[in-house]
Amino acid sequence: MSETNATKGAAMKYVSRRDSARHGIIGWNVRIHGLKLCEFFPDARHGGKEAALNAALAWRDRALKKAAMPLSPRNVVIGARAGTTGIHGVSLRQQGKRRYYVVSYAPEQGRSRQRCFRILDEAGGERRALRDAVAFRRKQEEKIHGRAIAPNWNRVAGKVCG
Repeated sequence: MSETNATKGAAMKYVSRRDSARHGIIGWNVRIHGLKLCEFFPDARHGGKEAALNAALAWRDRALKKAAMPLSPRNVVIGARAGTTGIHGVSLRQQGKRRYYVVSYAPEQGRSRQRCFRILDEAGGERRALRDAVAFRRKQEEKIHGRAIAPNWNRVAGKVCG
């Protein structure tokens, strides 16, 4: 695997090189911040630079799979504060007497969008607006990352379905 190809895009996400012979740190470091995981793969222990890189990538892929987190060149938010609703990317807002849920999403890097779901003054209006907002947010995650981010949705099912 050439150095230039190995270090581009999603292929190297969460993986960085540590070369400090002075401190005895020579190898690959895997840090997945959203999951609070970190592991170091020294060249000497793995039989060289390329073998250590392969071990680091395999460990990263297993950790992401276990957490049901996609390997995407885009940032994936997990475990951060989830606004007024407790659901990532969905917030409750009020403007005068009108209340609505706002879904925030980024269809492409550096470009953010919002879509509003008005809460109607009828029986079940708030639950319906929340359900529609959550469905829209999940659909956007699937478009952006190839699938919904499971840790974000597993804990909110009761709010929407319950």
